Parts: sequence; C-alpha cells; structure tokens
Amino acid sequence: MKTRSQYELLPEDIKQGKKCKIIYVARNPKDLCVLNYHFHRMLTGTPDLVTWEEFLANFCSHKVGLGDWFDHTLKFREKYQEVKERIYVVTYENLKKAFRKEVESKKCRNNNWTLFLNIVHLTA
Repeated sequence: MKTRSQYELLPEDIKQGKKCKIIYVARNPKDLCVLNYHFHRMLTGTPDLVTWEEFLANFCSHKVGLGDWFDHTLKFREKYQEVKERIYVVTYENLKKAFRKEVESKKCRNNNWTLFLNIVHLTA
C-alpha cells in the first residue's frame, strides 16, 4: 500500500505490524516545501494567489493544508525508535544519491530486492 497518510490514520493492522512492515521515505523539508508550493499553485489554478514568502511562512508555522511535515516525520521517527524491526526509515535524497549503498546499509531482509525496488519506485 502506497500512502502519504499520517501514522495515526494508518489501519490498526499496519500500525501493529500484523500484516506488513513499513518503509517510510522522508523528504528534506526544504524540497518538500518547494514541491508543495508549486503543487498548491497548480491545484488552485491561481499561481499568484499566495507568494513564496507567504507559503514558506505557512509551511514553517504548520499551516499548510497538505499536512504538517514536522508532525508527520517526527511521528514515524518516534515509532521507528519503538519498533525498528518493522519500520525502515530512509530519506528520498539518500536513495537518489546512493540507492544501492542505502539499501545495503539497512540489510534488506530476505533479500527481497524486487519488492523493495517496486515500493521505492512507487513512492518517488
């Protein structure tokens, strides 16, 4: 399942690890803010409705309607600290820079490379 949902909104079976493990691909907040700014401009159809400075201030103040990056990322990292065997946290930037090295450093269990590659491809 590919999702951008907050941890709290995941189905209980997933949170409890009964049916799967979680690969959490985190983005650099600067890159995500720029991405969300352009997405917001495209979505509203009014590119000049909000300036970059206003959007950045809203992003940093946790007021962007696409969800709060800070809460979202910190919650997954918090859960990772509790259950490291079920949650794999990686950054998008590290995957782009050195994919194989990043994956090998996490010792992808059962050498299920095909599944892992498909998941990463779908989340990029």
